[in-house]
Amino acid sequence: MSVQTSIMAPMARYLTTASSEFEASAIRGRLSEAGVQILEQGALDERGVEFAHSRDIYVDDRDLERAKTALRASEDFDEDELARLSEQAYRKAVDP
Repeated sequence: MSVQTSIMAPMARYLTTASSEFEASAIRGRLSEAGVQILEQGALDERGVEFAHSRDIYVDDRDLERAKTALRASEDFDEDELARLSEQAYRKAVDP
């Protein structure tokens, strides 16, 4: 008797594009807090040329709805949250 198993790799689904490193850092933080892992890639225009600081954000298709919910909840950052995220992005840039 032969048993055949199939392991499917998770499929990355496009979530959003961050227009700056600051925005990408904020998205990373929110999704990390929600337990969602991300894959980032330099954003490309229609000709395939990478935008300078834009990042396309992808998540596992099983996490897509949770990721969307986490981002919707974060649309209204308060000033303290923005300051904290800015400080985190600065520290990461200065001390990688």
